[in-house]
Amino acid sequence: MTDPSQGAGDALRREAARWFARMRGPGAERWRAEFDVWFAVPEHRAAYNRASEVFGLGKLLRDEGGFVELPRRAFARNVVAGTAAAGLLGAGGWLALAGRGRQDGIVATRRGEIRAVVLADGSTATLDTETRLALQIGAERRVTLVHGRARFVVAPDPRRFVVTAGTSTVVAHGTVFDVTREAGGTAVALLEGRVEVADAGTVLPLAPGEGIRREASGGLVRERAASRDAEWPAGIAVFETARLAEVIGTANRYGPEMLVLAGPDLADLKVSGRFRVNDPRLLAPRLARMFGLRVEAERGVIRLTRA
Repeated sequence: MTDPSQGAGDALRREAARWFARMRGPGAERWRAEFDVWFAVPEHRAAYNRASEVFGLGKLLRDEGGFVELPRRAFARNVVAGTAAAGLLGAGGWLALAGRGRQDGIVATRRGEIRAVVLADGSTATLDTETRLALQIGAERRVTLVHGRARFVVAPDPRRFVVTAGTSTVVAHGTVFDVTREAGGTAVALLEGRVEVADAGTVLPLAPGEGIRREASGGLVRERAASRDAEWPAGIAVFETARLAEVIGTANRYGPEMLVLAGPDLADLKVSGRFRVNDPRLLAPRLARMFGLRVEAERGVIRLTRA
């Protein structure tokens, strides 16, 4: 039997893909008023954001509902952000105007917010929860990651694109990469293209799938980019034989409700799978089913306990 909700979901995804294509085209302003009305509906906004995220991973949604790989040059040239499509107003009144050559200011996300913005040069920055960026785009394209995590999709431009995080400096060449700065140190992970990471007098080139991490102790470690983090702009994480406590800790970065384990014996349960970690009301029942647990919710706390 066909699930009616699946058909409705497919129709909404196709509609979001059409709006995504329109608002990237030369006639975008002609559609602006109609788009703003459509985009104001939360379900439409979520579908549009997902279309943007799919495109940001190098794929374009066709009307038929399938996917087609984009050539690398087309991918870099056509990138646009989703969450900020209706007007890119950031913290403190910062406004990004795509197509302008200069841009200075701060953009930030609150706890639990994941947001994409289009920079003045056409590049895209997607900010994870509680992330803050300082922008200086002029003769050179410079971004400082004050704290948090951000994904950059760099548009072709003769100016250098440089991201600074702590003591690390990343020089990008038409590419897609993540930068993280937190109490445990800084990290860079390359998804596509090429970057060079300069730190403490050392310059290290990265290939797609590679990463580098500066730990709080000062050590510089080259590593494989974690595949579990590839879909974080969509609020999704992949775990392989991870401790349940680690999954809970990742989800609690987003809130607003906190997930709590009722006993220390639950913390070491092993979890493997792909989870939407930014929605505790969806995550908690799924984890409960996996381990035969009970979900108790009250006053902003969701507790997992033995049944």
